Amino acid sequence: ADYIATATLIGADLFDATRAERALQFLLATANGLATSWDFSANLGTEIRYWDSHSLTIQRFYQMICLIYGSNQAQFAQLPERVGMPEARAARCPAEFERADRSLQWMLENFGRQSDDPPGAEIELVFEREPSQVAQRVMAAVNESGMLQNTVRLLRERFTLETPFRIAFRACRQPQAMWYPEAREIAICYALIDSYYSLGLTRSASRRQQELDTP
Repeated sequence: ADYIATATLIGADLFDATRAERALQFLLATANGLATSWDFSANLGTEIRYWDSHSLTIQRFYQMICLIYGSNQAQFAQLPERVGMPEARAARCPAEFERADRSLQWMLENFGRQSDDPPGAEIELVFEREPSQVAQRVMAAVNESGMLQNTVRLLRERFTLETPFRIAFRACRQPQAMWYPEAREIAICYALIDSYYSLGLTRSASRRQQELDTP
């Protein structure tokens, strides 16, 4: 999923500089969030679950950075050094991006919506009551921006869905997002939004402290 999402954002709106730049900023912010989450967990001494089915957060960060660099080595020439990526790893990034982009193009060619295809199945957005003031403020800003509605629109433009599904925002005990195949639902927990908000505050406080400590 990270590879497909990263390749999609890298190739977004190549003929619209403003939208392409915004997509890149979303991508860099996501990578930054992964790195911040890893640092925060490491500082807390959280158990590292090597046995988990998902890659470690810090691995996902480097994978995304590798794909960004590999997509345009001239534009992002300083990126590997800035994040401490060894030259040997960076040298493989162009090939990794080519594989990710080739996979994305294959998916679009084989499952993408053609110009004469009829509209596919609907995608429903569900917003349950936010359990915290943070979630309320964040979701108000997200809905005002129209980001979610625009994402759903673009998804239906690119693919003809055979079966409807829904994206539900709801209260959960864990900060996570999950796909429930039986219900055909992507559940996004408000606790995940609260978690990222807290990480943002932690990062901002850290930067301010660094500025104060700088002679």
